[in-house]
Amino acid sequence: MTDFSFGDDIVEDRDDIVVGDVTEPAKAGTPSNEPSLLAQLKSALSKDVKREEIMIEVPERPGLVIRFSPNITQHMIKSWRRASGEDKKGGMDAIRFASHVLANTCTGMLLNGQEITENGDPVTFNHETVMKMVGASRVFDCVREVYGLDPHIEAAALAILDASGFNDDVERVDPTKTS
Repeated sequence: MTDFSFGDDIVEDRDDIVVGDVTEPAKAGTPSNEPSLLAQLKSALSKDVKREEIMIEVPERPGLVIRFSPNITQHMIKSWRRASGEDKKGGMDAIRFASHVLANTCTGMLLNGQEITENGDPVTFNHETVMKMVGASRVFDCVREVYGLDPHIEAAALAILDASGFNDDVERVDPTKTS
């Protein structure tokens, strides 16, 4: 038996724990027609954790709805913050950061309920045709031109970040108490 030390706690490498096929029948004392706890855990962990896309109306553009994927990682946030001047003397530009959130999570646009596509592909802020329509050479400028007002850009970015889970409450549970 090998001991691994983590601070003051000792974790034992136990030879009686087998890692392998977790679909074995349940041990004595549990109904045989129910999967074991390990099989249930394997099933739960095999599913992708992904948030559903959200739709946000552009307030000053009647009928225009933008679709966003709120599946955002901490690495993405860090990259967008750096690109928005976080490490510069003047500090981070909040509208530039919000524009990065919108530009990088946009998965499509709808007008009057219909998906806007070109050659079968959904158009987004970084789509060449959309950028030409608004006279933008950078995706940051395209977001600003499509939304028109900075507060709407920031509000949309906050809605996406909320949908991504960055504002979720995580509660502690006491497994000894039943509800």
